[in-house]
Amino acid sequence: MAISDYELIISGDGKSAESAIVFKPCHIRVRIARERKFIEDQFGVQNVDWEEEFHFTSSDRHSVWVIKPIGSELQNVYFDTSQTIYDNE
Repeated sequence: MAISDYELIISGDGKSAESAIVFKPCHIRVRIARERKFIEDQFGVQNVDWEEEFHFTSSDRHSVWVIKPIGSELQNVYFDTSQTIYDNE
């Protein structure tokens, strides 16, 4: 990530729900794009270096990406959704 991208992160490393990445407040579409960019910066190009198994938003304010790095085991990447701005807000 470029330095400006890191400045968008308030806290977290994404390795667990307790250490979920928290972005500065942003619209839901922007947040999801930031999540994907973070994963690509950490794991490489999607469908080349890793594959998305599934992505969901849990009832406890977490966006969870389950990915499979090529040649490795499944990994979860956690993002906190509490700073998300929705269209109706």
